[in-house]
Amino acid sequence: MTIPSFEYNSGPKSQGDTPVLCVDSIAGLIRSQKWGFDAHSHENAHQFFWINKGTGRVQIDGSPRGFGPNTVIFVPAGTVHGFEFNPSSAGWVATMSKTSPIPVALPQKPVQFPLLQREDQATLTAICDEINREQLSDSSGKDLALACQAGLMSVWLVRHMEKIVGADAAISPGKKLMRRFVQMLEDKYASLHSVANYAETLKVTPTHLTRVCRQSSGKSATGLIQDRTLLEARRRLALTDHKVSRIADDLGFRSAAYFTRLFTQKTGETPSAFRKKIRQVSMQPQVNSRVTQ
Repeated sequence: MTIPSFEYNSGPKSQGDTPVLCVDSIAGLIRSQKWGFDAHSHENAHQFFWINKGTGRVQIDGSPRGFGPNTVIFVPAGTVHGFEFNPSSAGWVATMSKTSPIPVALPQKPVQFPLLQREDQATLTAICDEINREQLSDSSGKDLALACQAGLMSVWLVRHMEKIVGADAAISPGKKLMRRFVQMLEDKYASLHSVANYAETLKVTPTHLTRVCRQSSGKSATGLIQDRTLLEARRRLALTDHKVSRIADDLGFRSAAYFTRLFTQKTGETPSAFRKKIRQVSMQPQVNSRVTQ
């Protein structure tokens, strides 16, 4: 299978024909593309995702991992990546030419980290908002302003990478456990639904695992397991024609009735109603994309 490679071809240009910097609303993009992006790469552009609402899964160079709200993901140019978003996800994706004249060296490998401090969240949102205002304006010096914003965003990323390196040296046992749990959940969400099963493999008690999950994410271990399983359920309802009973069975539910009750309790609509709604949205006229093959 050939992995598609895209180039960005609109907006202020750097050397060549790649935009210096542009941002797009994640909510707007997923509405026009069934809240997901198949595996692809951008040979001439870096991408910077700021997901401030919702959950999902990203696959980078063949390795899948989950993410929650307030997550930063940096994808260097040429990296194969694909996304699956919760339909209610929101935030920004910034696309930056790899030839942009920025004052710092960007990471050469993909980066993903949670942004936990409200002040940091507000700062990053403000940067993205300002880039969006600038790209929509007709003011003089627009290209220069966007080039400066690309530098500002790059410096912000590098500063936070330095914080992460320092923090990892003294990471707490609770955070280490949370990382192991999240990775295990990504691998086993379709077969393990019990907190006890995860706790046994991680060699801790269910009570301790739940306490660490609440401290790290604000949700219980059970809540995180259900969120991950139902995210996959929504993906299959939207992208396949499989019957609800088959999806329930594939995801390890003891019955289609229990799956339907849980799905309805968590989302406010039945699986069939969700499928009907998401397909109606996908049939609406699509917005213009910045991406061409």
